[in-house]
Amino acid sequence: MTQQSTLAQLIELTKGLRSDLAEELATVSPQQSGIGSAWGLADIVRHIGNRSPSWELIQKRIAGEPVAPPPRFDPEAAWRRNINAVLDNMAYLISIMEGMKNEDLDLTLGEGENVRTVRGMLEFSIDHYNEHLNEIRRLKPTVIS
Repeated sequence: MTQQSTLAQLIELTKGLRSDLAEELATVSPQQSGIGSAWGLADIVRHIGNRSPSWELIQKRIAGEPVAPPPRFDPEAAWRRNINAVLDNMAYLISIMEGMKNEDLDLTLGEGENVRTVRGMLEFSIDHYNEHLNEIRRLKPTVIS
């Protein structure tokens, strides 16, 4: 991506990536989503860093409050939530860009050696999504037969 991308180009790139990700992930089942992947340390820490909703149920039960049984884990719903989270994040990024003007791309954030332009940060985000889309495209044939 060039440093001269217009806002319209950045928006269209992001919309295209969002559409491509949705299309690629639409045909992957929850069971297929974990095939062929090994967890890295960051994946494990992210996973165990999430607070279990069942802990609140335990606290309520101990306090004598009525508690409905916890819902069963639904892998399909969890997979859909994960996909929707990605697409929602991208939609949010698009909405930010749609509220901008071209001249906003040259605004800077940070100070000293850590100065970055809005354009540079948006391009980084778009490149990051594109990198992961390419990873999905590379892995997908190995899990779907």
